[in-house]
Amino acid sequence: MSLLLRNLLSSTPALSSPSSVLVGEFDEMAIQLENIVEAIKSKVRALKKSKKKPYVRMDKSSSVKVEIRSRQARKLIDKTMRVADQPGKRAIS
Repeated sequence: MSLLLRNLLSSTPALSSPSSVLVGEFDEMAIQLENIVEAIKSKVRALKKSKKKPYVRMDKSSSVKVEIRSRQARKLIDKTMRVADQPGKRAIS
């Protein structure tokens, strides 16, 4: 350490030992962490309080219903064809 730095550290009571410097930095980091935690808590509280707007559920149109039925029929046909391609198995489950 240079002589100037030693004199500065010894003349300043808070900085007289290197461990006190580390404690000061630790205190600052602890305060910053506390602030971050408080900010997160307040944001979570705000999100819990804000209620979502209710929406009106729409009924399915007839074309959508037909589309759903045709998809189900297509799946059943595909399943039947897969079983028919396997000669050892007879049951469709």
